[in-house]
Amino acid sequence: MRFLFRVFVNVSILLTFALGTFAQLYKYQVTSNNKVIGSVEAHQKGNGSLRHIIIKSRLQLKLIGNVNTDIEAEFKNNHLLSASSTRLTNKEEEKNKNKTTTQLVDKNYQIVHDGKKSELKQAIQFVVGDLYFTEPKDIKSVYSETQGQMLDIRALNDGQYELIMPDGKKNVYTYAKGKLIEVEVNHVLGKVYFKLIDS
Repeated sequence: MRFLFRVFVNVSILLTFALGTFAQLYKYQVTSNNKVIGSVEAHQKGNGSLRHIIIKSRLQLKLIGNVNTDIEAEFKNNHLLSASSTRLTNKEEEKNKNKTTTQLVDKNYQIVHDGKKSELKQAIQFVVGDLYFTEPKDIKSVYSETQGQMLDIRALNDGQYELIMPDGKKNVYTYAKGKLIEVEVNHVLGKVYFKLIDS
């Protein structure tokens, strides 16, 4: 009986790799001024040439209240097919203002950000969501599913990378052995840290 179980497990593992199916889940605790203010979950799954990223952020901010952000990105053959980002706060009227969608149409991307339409005429292979799963070695720019535009990224010290936001603020991503262990986010309310707690 044990022999059959081992054979079944080995065959299942081989089929999983042969079909290219995988899943990753990372959980981060969010702190500000040494106080826990929320959590981030980063989930990636793939099957053959298809890949799907989901990022869920749940924050409790003093001046704003609850801020829930959901980001999704779909890839085929490592090219972005579509992405969406929705940020909801306690204020109902802000729901439509904080949504961004990106859709590949023919060879260009149709983007709607804060109700404004634009087009991006370049291939997108790396998005901000990818930073949770892949150290951006030799990557110079990434597409922001939230901002609806390309952002510059540059290497700092070993395992550290600086993502430059549209307003000039810089977020720092820190990796250990290729795994994202911390994000330092700089915004109007000060510094916020995402620290890996489970993977």
